[in-house]
Parts: sequence; C-alpha cells; structure tokens
Amino acid sequence: MEEWFKGYKPLRYDNFDAAETTFRKMGTNAIPFLAGRITRDLSPSLFEQWARALPSRFRPVTKLDEAQLAARILAYTQPPQGMLGELLKPALVSADTDQSSLAKFARRGPPHPPRPSP
Repeated sequence: MEEWFKGYKPLRYDNFDAAETTFRKMGTNAIPFLAGRITRDLSPSLFEQWARALPSRFRPVTKLDEAQLAARILAYTQPPQGMLGELLKPALVSADTDQSSLAKFARRGPPHPPRPSP
C-alpha cells in the first residue's frame, strides 16, 4: 500500500478508479492504513517545503496529497462506519482544519450514490 501511495500523482485522476478497485478488494484490511494517512501530522516536512519551489512535475507527493486520496478512497468504498469512526476520531477533533475536514469527508461518503462494485 505504501509503495502505491508513493507513486500516486494527485493530478492524474485516471489513477483513482484503479485505486478504488484495489482498496475495495483489500476490504477492511486497508482501512487502518488509509485512516492513518489522515490522522498523522499533515504539516509539511522541510523537504516538502523546499520542494514547493520546484516545477510541479518534480514535486513529490505530500502528506496532504496522500491524506486527500485516502479520504476520497474511504468515502467511495464506504467501510463500516463504526470502525472508521474510531480510527478517525483523533482527526475529527483535531484543530488542523485540513485534517478534520478530510476525516468528515471520509465518514460522510461521496456526494452522489456510490458506483456499483465490479
């Protein structure tokens, strides 16, 4: 899972269908990993701060990029809410607005009905 996130490019949304399918097949085993992408400290590292000066094609995937992807996957795969709520609890009460809004999005689910499972 970690390797997939490292190679993910946030602006290439054609990757999302593959990601959703992959994590849906993993089932509840993937939920703690995905929730961990949201609940960890999202402050940019010194490297991420330095990399902002690079042209976009050379910038690495940031912790915030990973958290946004994890929230989207969780929202669309709709894992058991009890399990997800417990894992996201630290982010839901966080003072970090990015973190708390991503956790709320992950719990709320997609803005439209989910696509049928393949």
